[in-house]
Amino acid sequence: MWKVVFVVNSEKKVDRIKQELEKEYIFPKIVPSGNSYQVMVDEMDLQDADEIIRGILS
Repeated sequence: MWKVVFVVNSEKKVDRIKQELEKEYIFPKIVPSGNSYQVMVDEMDLQDADEIIRGILS
C-alpha cells in the first residue's frame, strides 16, 4: 500500500528527493496536488524514506 511520506511545493525539491530515494532503491510515486507534490512510497519503505528525506532537508 502506498503512503504519503512528504509533501513539497517545489519541483526542484521533489526531483532531488526522488533522485536520492532512487539511489537507495526506493521508487516513489510523485503525485501533483494543486501547487504541491505528494511523495508517496510503499508502506515497507516508509521509515527509510523518511530518514533519507530528513537528511536531505537538514
